[in-house]
Amino acid sequence: AATPPTGQEFERWKINSRNRPVTLDSVNLNNPNLTFLIRMDLEITALYKAAAQPVKYELIVISGTGSEKYEAGEKVTVEAGNIPSGYVFGYWDIFPTGILNVNNRDSELSFDMPETDLTMRAIFSRASQGKIVTDIVEETNVDNWESTTIGDSEIEAKKEDDAITITATVSEGGFAAIETDISPNASKSESIVISYASNNTWRLCLDIPGLPFSQAFCVILEPTQLPSLPAPEGMLPSPDLSSITKSFSISDFKNELGEPIDAVMAQRVVSMSFSPETNGEETEASISITGLEAHMPEGGATPALIALAPKSNFTATATNGSIILSNLPQNAKVEVYNLKGEQIHSAVSIPYTPYPIPYVKKGTYIVRVRATDLNESRIVTVK
Repeated sequence: AATPPTGQEFERWKINSRNRPVTLDSVNLNNPNLTFLIRMDLEITALYKAAAQPVKYELIVISGTGSEKYEAGEKVTVEAGNIPSGYVFGYWDIFPTGILNVNNRDSELSFDMPETDLTMRAIFSRASQGKIVTDIVEETNVDNWESTTIGDSEIEAKKEDDAITITATVSEGGFAAIETDISPNASKSESIVISYASNNTWRLCLDIPGLPFSQAFCVILEPTQLPSLPAPEGMLPSPDLSSITKSFSISDFKNELGEPIDAVMAQRVVSMSFSPETNGEETEASISITGLEAHMPEGGATPALIALAPKSNFTATATNGSIILSNLPQNAKVEVYNLKGEQIHSAVSIPYTPYPIPYVKKGTYIVRVRATDLNESRIVTVK
């Protein structure tokens, strides 16, 4: 057959004799190159169809260049751009995770397009990270880390070659967490920066004395690689992905209700913990931590918790064995906890203010008030 017209490809031959279709034995009409003996006058026509279009996959680049549709295996280059004033490139957030074997801390990346759509988002951080008040990987002694388990679960941390590796075996319906103390300065930090690699989802939590793990303020550490699969016969296993670096501001840490930590709670943080997500199933999980730092603002004199300072003017005072709440917003919900984390009072839709809570024993209490656009705490001592 002749060269197909642009955008078309050969489909089959049409053979007629005296305007009637002819069938030739042992002739494959789908073969563009035919050889056969002619015993009559024939009219042979090559038929063409629209050429099949190659499959292309979409790459979406947010805050950078390279957005386009590419064929699988096609060379792709992306570069971070539109960097805000006062910020520098931090890393690439890539979804789905575990697809690309790249160093996501390079602002310019080149790779072969995989057989899937990709979304890449450039993450920026402030040009000045401020003072590092603690580097947990360098300073910690994992022998002092304390574990909490439920069921037949186990969890341990080991420090090797400038990395901390935490491994956990969690029984069905069980729980496992391991925690380390942090310095008071670290609890007043502006952000937590962690570099890690894991094929499981983990929680990094800020822990407060008296509050159970279920009420801790946490962030999610997504897997950096897909679960290991057997390599095809005759092929080597795929290499593990490099660790990724993520920076979380203190206000990124939220409890199970999605409420961010506030100024009062943040100042009571004394430790941080790691626990694998299990969804109640039996799970084996591990995470390798190569960097875990707490950062203060530049100069380190004023903790960033000022940004979390109370936004409302409600007050909590103690008088004659009672706690008095004033300037409460409309329809506020009030919860009062002792330092053991036990709730001693709860009320919703407070209709008036000042609102008294009588017959309170001597001690120090945390008063939490929630309303529309408000989630704050006060500490009050009853003498």
